Amino acid sequence: MKYSAKTKPGMGDPYWYEWSVGQQYIIDMLNPDNNIKCVELQANVKLGLDDVVVTYEGGEKLFVQVKHTRSNNTLTFGDLVSIDNTSEDGSHRYSLLGELAQSWIAEKNNYQKTRVCLSTNRKPGIKVSSAGKEKEIKRPALKLFLEELKSKIIYAETFDELEFPEYEVAWNEWKEQLNYIEKAEDKLLFLKCLEIETNQIGLEEIKEDLLQRLQAVFHTKKYSRIIVGKTGSCIKRMDNLWKNRLDWQVLQKPLLTYNEIPFPGFKANLRDSDSQILGVATDRYKVVQNEDAFAFTDSLLGKGVTYETF
Repeated sequence: MKYSAKTKPGMGDPYWYEWSVGQQYIIDMLNPDNNIKCVELQANVKLGLDDVVVTYEGGEKLFVQVKHTRSNNTLTFGDLVSIDNTSEDGSHRYSLLGELAQSWIAEKNNYQKTRVCLSTNRKPGIKVSSAGKEKEIKRPALKLFLEELKSKIIYAETFDELEFPEYEVAWNEWKEQLNYIEKAEDKLLFLKCLEIETNQIGLEEIKEDLLQRLQAVFHTKKYSRIIVGKTGSCIKRMDNLWKNRLDWQVLQKPLLTYNEIPFPGFKANLRDSDSQILGVATDRYKVVQNEDAFAFTDSLLGKGVTYETF
């Protein structure tokens, strides 16, 4: 998979990195020892958990939220707890941690077991910082804070046992982002299933990682690049269908008169999602499904072709 100026995340299409992370799990699914049942990209779950959703054979769900950047900066404590109030449409009314928390509590009871992973190629902050109008809030270095939080969670039996006396005000900031979760025991459970993975590999590195994973599965280099390219094309095609609301099939039904007598030589074409009649055609008419039509033009995608529907 070669990224151009138009296909890099944050440019023409923001999903390339998310798709590549999804492909990692898809390749892992080929190894039965990983017990992966299925992998969904841009799944139909709460917005803060939808990037990559991995379902395991035992019923466990892993929600991976991808926050990749090309600016080579760090992920800080403030990045997780701060709310962007500059958005006019209110689209950033949650902090990053708050969005994960409110999305998780909305989905938790739908599954036997859940894990939430924030995945980013940013490095964890290693410096203490100050915030507030008077710089009165002392925020810890994220790297050390996460290590300390993880060690405390292992032995904590209640949420109230978690304390950070050296950063009491900052800890209160953190806890405020969990207010979307009503019960204290659920707040503790959320922190126990939350994974923040920093220092993840970048776009070019992930391409090579996909190839290496495939080579490990099939013990050969011969078809690895072809498979990576094909799966990328399939994901792109399905995304185009979804974006343009073309993720439906055409069904052909016999054409009947008002008293349900078959009308010979003709069929009705219906959309399977809502049974809407799309038209009437003769028996000689052959249906080309949307997915097949997109597959036919996939070879042109690298030449500036886009799809529009009305």
